[in-house]
Amino acid sequence: SRRSVKKDGDISITALYTAQAWIFAGVENAALFADKDAKRVFDVTNLALAGAGLFRRDLPVLRCSLAQRHAMIDFAVRGSGATQVLEIASGLSPRGATFSSDPLLRYVELDLPSMVLRKRALLARSAAGRGVLDRPGWSLVADDARTVDLAALLEADRPACIVAEGLLPYLPAAEQRALWARVAAALRRAGSGTLIFDLTPGPELPRPGVAGRGLRALMKRFTGGRSFEEDGRSRAEILGELAAAGFTDGEALEPGPLLDAWQLPFPEARTQVVLFRTRYVREG
Repeated sequence: SRRSVKKDGDISITALYTAQAWIFAGVENAALFADKDAKRVFDVTNLALAGAGLFRRDLPVLRCSLAQRHAMIDFAVRGSGATQVLEIASGLSPRGATFSSDPLLRYVELDLPSMVLRKRALLARSAAGRGVLDRPGWSLVADDARTVDLAALLEADRPACIVAEGLLPYLPAAEQRALWARVAAALRRAGSGTLIFDLTPGPELPRPGVAGRGLRALMKRFTGGRSFEEDGRSRAEILGELAAAGFTDGEALEPGPLLDAWQLPFPEARTQVVLFRTRYVREG
């Protein structure tokens, strides 16, 4: 995943790895955020993952899973009918740079001040990046996704889409439910909208084995942050919690059935992505 929930002042290892994974996959505008630290993290991590793969041939390929996840979210956002998008904990995602080229779409990215500063600096290096910074319909907001008033970041009575890519796996169940309640309040202000996030339920995660546990411990030491939060909730239970928060038409999507229809990259790779998509409509 692309983020660990850490104190401000650090750029997480996961954010750097994922930024380079998007470049590896040829994601549009990902090269605007090319970073030597990201390339180094990507190469070292892939070597470690390759070592783990010698013991577990059934493990999903992380870089390909991240590429498919990003493409799935892009497709879902385009199909949402939203005229404003709020991307929570956006990291070095190139999605805002791509989608904000539409002058009719309002795009807001939210992340911690350290990430926002780094993202602005990376964009400022190139003419194309400076063009993104100058777009009136695109904005970067420096704040904590766990506490900021999300409703204040959306315009009233304008269909919205809220995206959280790579964030939910790091939040314990109680914090996930709290976030969904705050997202519902934000979409209530917008009138209607869609929530899109990735979260592989704990029972579906591959058991790591000795090599995987060692790699997880090593990555946690490097990041100084949290590893994935795991619990026993199923997809159905997560969808039930979303319904209790006021969301409707919830569904959990996987890459396999969508490879052709959504034109997902790396169709031959072993990947694991579970994407939740659900709607909120204000009553009355």
